[in-house]
Amino acid sequence: MRRRTTSGFTLIELLVVIAIIGVLISLVMPALRGAREKALAVVCLSNLRQLGTVTMTYAMDHQGWTPEVLDDDRPAHRKHWYFELADSGYSDPITKWQDPLRGIYLCPTLESSLTGGSADYGQQSYGMRKSRLWSGYKLLGGRVRHRDPSISLPAPSQFILFADSGFIHPFSQKLMQWYWFAPSDVSQSAPSAPLVHIRHAGRANAWFGDGHATAIGADELLDKETYQIGGYRSDDGSPINVH
Repeated sequence: MRRRTTSGFTLIELLVVIAIIGVLISLVMPALRGAREKALAVVCLSNLRQLGTVTMTYAMDHQGWTPEVLDDDRPAHRKHWYFELADSGYSDPITKWQDPLRGIYLCPTLESSLTGGSADYGQQSYGMRKSRLWSGYKLLGGRVRHRDPSISLPAPSQFILFADSGFIHPFSQKLMQWYWFAPSDVSQSAPSAPLVHIRHAGRANAWFGDGHATAIGADELLDKETYQIGGYRSDDGSPINVH
């Protein structure tokens, strides 16, 4: 009687195949992760361009002025600049102040997180530049103006109005987006203030007063400003000292 033989992988062969697959995955994953990060950075820059267009439209209807960074004349819990844009019909409505922001208001790379309470959801967004006051800016007319005429501001092409922002939450110590960022004249008096966040492969996306949006590195921040803007590192959230 003839013995039936079967063909198949031996245990050693299976282990070799598994090892090869593991090596291939380890080679492919960084490339896939890098491609995903680049795609998110592109979406982020597109968000800022749309946000800038919305803000410019608002300014043209309001004698050139943007919304206030924080407006005490608005209803409680709806004082932030993005509520003014939404409630005035310039962007999609924001129904609840404590809901996470979506769409053009939020960078997809650093998602909203609930840290110190539900109010934190309603304050996570791209940062709008804060002056020594909470007022907005006049963008039209060839130069950027503040409500306080004594405050000198850069030319529109150098003036960062919106940018990726970062803030270390005082309770959780978690890095999160925040609705404003502080130039150095503000951050020097408040060292823990939100700053521009360098989160896209060593760069931050920003929208400028002349209507263009681009990615900028920490070194370029000095060239774009009469005074400096700091930043946070994307890997561990530690501050970048730009002097």
